[in-house]
Amino acid sequence: MSAAATVVDLVTGEVVEPLDQAAARELTERIRRTADRLWELLSEAHERQAWRVLGYRTWKAYIENEFSMTERRSYQLLDQALVIRELETVAGLNRGSVPITERQAREIKPRLVEVTERIRERVAEEPPPAPAEPLEAGDRPSPAPASPAVAPERVREIVDEVVAEELERRRKRREDREATKAVRMGAPPGSRGRLRRSGAATPAGAAPTAMDRHDWEV
Repeated sequence: MSAAATVVDLVTGEVVEPLDQAAARELTERIRRTADRLWELLSEAHERQAWRVLGYRTWKAYIENEFSMTERRSYQLLDQALVIRELETVAGLNRGSVPITERQAREIKPRLVEVTERIRERVAEEPPPAPAEPLEAGDRPSPAPASPAVAPERVREIVDEVVAEELERRRKRREDREATKAVRMGAPPGSRGRLRRSGAATPAGAAPTAMDRHDWEV
């Protein structure tokens, strides 16, 4: 069994104790949780104007100086927060119940109204919960819910189903557009590359030449 490598702090030059497997896994999970919830922290900072309190004149200056993050990237994460909260609100779920990635949020946002409406309709179509069992003599009734809500687990399933359907719909639309463009530009059959051309396109239906093929990025 080989000896553990010596770990040196790059700032102080001191030798530090390497992590064992359990500590490394715990640290990795903490990093993952923070990364997955970054949208939530940024959203709070934006909504509550953290940058003004810290003396920044703009959100852009705050983001760039405090986190070395571009303004564009920050707004992508703020859009993720918007999408997640809209889905949670329409579904009546607690915050943090809908695990949507930033990329998925970017796909959904243009049709967020339609997606939330489909979720609302499907939740409304769910049958009400089964009636409670009759009480035995001496039992005290539990407080009745304010309204016959669908079980949160089922609501989360509906949200996941609608989101997956929307992402699949957008994927197919992209593939259809790429296929149509490829046909118009005379792309080799089955090519999914990007076209890099400076000259005229190959006529539709014509077999691409060797030079034509060379222009494709595959």
